[in-house]
Amino acid sequence: NQFIRKVKSLEVTKGKKVPLYFAINLHDKGKPKQQGVIEEMEKMFGDRVIPTVIRNLAGYEDATFEGKGALEYSSREAKKEIVNFTNNLIRIIKTL
Repeated sequence: NQFIRKVKSLEVTKGKKVPLYFAINLHDKGKPKQQGVIEEMEKMFGDRVIPTVIRNLAGYEDATFEGKGALEYSSREAKKEIVNFTNNLIRIIKTL
């Protein structure tokens, strides 16, 4: 809360929105509390929450273990998430 108050104060002082975005990672859909956190963040921060959630997939760990990135590894799910996440970042950066 203190961090958010500081950001909002800075926005008032500067008279514009601070380019601050939140990425949700290591998400586990099987844990209901985690879904609640995402919903709360979306309520509080709206479009500042990057829409692609990076899940806690074995593909990321396996890729790291083999010294590869998610795009190089064989996990289609991990590749899809990273591509979607990157596309969302590019869209955000273009609006700055």
